[in-house]
Amino acid sequence: MNNIALILLLHIIVLSHEKANAQGSRLIGRANYVWTGSAYVPIDTTGYFYATHRGGDLCHPLNFDSAITKVYGSSLTNYKRILKTYTGSGSLTRATTSTWNASTWRDSCRHSMTSSGGHLTSPLLCETWSGTSWDSAYKKVFTYVTSGDILNVKRYAYTSSGFVLDSERVFTYGAGTTNSQGQQYDFDYEQGTFYNTNDYSYTVPNRELFATSTHGYWSGSTIVYCFRYNYNYDGSGNLITKTFQVYNATTGAWDNKRLFTYSSFTTGHMPLLEIDMQWDTTGAGFWYNYEKFDYTYNSFNQMTSRTGYAWSGSAWAYALGQSLSYYYYEGYNPLAVASKDETMQLSIFPNPAKDVLHISIQQTEPAALTIALYDMAGREVFEANIAAKSKTETNIHTTHLPAGNYVVKVTGRDSARSEKVIISHQ
Repeated sequence: MNNIALILLLHIIVLSHEKANAQGSRLIGRANYVWTGSAYVPIDTTGYFYATHRGGDLCHPLNFDSAITKVYGSSLTNYKRILKTYTGSGSLTRATTSTWNASTWRDSCRHSMTSSGGHLTSPLLCETWSGTSWDSAYKKVFTYVTSGDILNVKRYAYTSSGFVLDSERVFTYGAGTTNSQGQQYDFDYEQGTFYNTNDYSYTVPNRELFATSTHGYWSGSTIVYCFRYNYNYDGSGNLITKTFQVYNATTGAWDNKRLFTYSSFTTGHMPLLEIDMQWDTTGAGFWYNYEKFDYTYNSFNQMTSRTGYAWSGSAWAYALGQSLSYYYYEGYNPLAVASKDETMQLSIFPNPAKDVLHISIQQTEPAALTIALYDMAGREVFEANIAAKSKTETNIHTTHLPAGNYVVKVTGRDSARSEKVIISHQ
C-alpha cells in the first residue's frame, strides 16, 4: 500500500471511531528507510514544529507552524519546507511551500484562505512564485449543504482575462435505512461536459463506513466505470478486507485485482497487520500473497512504525525496495494558550536515534543558544554554540556514542529546555 492510500485508510478508520482521538499527542517527525538488499538505508526525514496548543497526526490535520523535509545522499540535505500561519482563533490562513536551492530556501507556491467552523468562507487561492512576485494560478470556491457536507467545489484558472471557471466537483448525498449513497463528479466547462465520476455507498445512513466506492469517466454519452473498492467490516466495525476490482468491458464483469486484509486490531480499531494479495487468473483464479505490513501504535492509537515485507514464495522477507517508516510524537495540551513566558520551542527526532538526532528550535526573540548532550552520569558528550536567530535546525551525530539514555539541554538568554533521548543504533 502506498503512503497516500495508507493515510486515506487511517483517515476513514478514525472518522468511523472516535476512540482513535489523537488529542494530547502530536506528530513531530517521521523517517523513511528502504531495504537495499543487506540493510535499511535512510531516504528522507521530516520534522514538524507547532505552537503550544496545536497538533495533528496521520489521521488529523497537521496544524504545524513549520515542517522541513530533508533527504539523504552523501549528507542530510534540506529538500522542502512548509510554513503555515493562523488567526488568533487557530484557523489556517496561509501555507507556503519552499524548496531548497543549494544554500537557501526558494518559495514555490502558497495557498491562502479564510475559514470558520471547519468550512472555507473565502476562495482557496493558489499562487506561484515567479522569482519577483506572487502570481495567481487558480482558486477554488466551496459551497456546503445544511448538514455541513460539501455540495460543490468550483475551480477557476487564472488567465490573461482574469479568473475563468474551468471545472467543478459536485457531491450528492442519498438517504436510506441501511445503505446511503452519494456521487461526486467533475465537470469540464471548456468541453461543456463532465469527465470524472465516483459513486459511493455506505453501510449506514450517516455515512460512517464505506461499503463501495466506484470510479468512472464520461465517454461523451454515458458513464464508463473503471474500477471500484468493496469494503467489509467485522461486528466491531473494524475494516477487515478491501477488494480492488477493475471493470471488464468485454465480459461486463468486475475482475479481481488486489485484496487488502487487516487483522489484530488495537482497542482504537487500528490494524497491527496488513496482508496484500494479488489475483491470479489461472484456472478458476486464486489470491496469492504479495506484500505484508506490520504496524505499531502508541497509547493514542497513533502509528509509530510501518514495516513492509514481500512474499518470497514460501515466506515473508525483506525485499529490495521495501519500505520502513518511523513516526515520532510528543505530548501537548490542546487547550493551552501560548504564554509570553514560553520563548523557546524544542523538537527532537528521531527518538530513539540510530545515527543522528535532528534538533529544531524556534524562539520568539532571536538569541544565542548553547546545545549540549549529557549521558546519564551527567558527563557532557557534545556541545555547540549557535548564533542568535529565530529558527535553528541542527544535527547531533551519534554513531560514536554508546547506546543508552541521554539528555539534550538547550540554553538561551532567558530560557532553557531539556529533553530525554535514546540512542539505540538499531
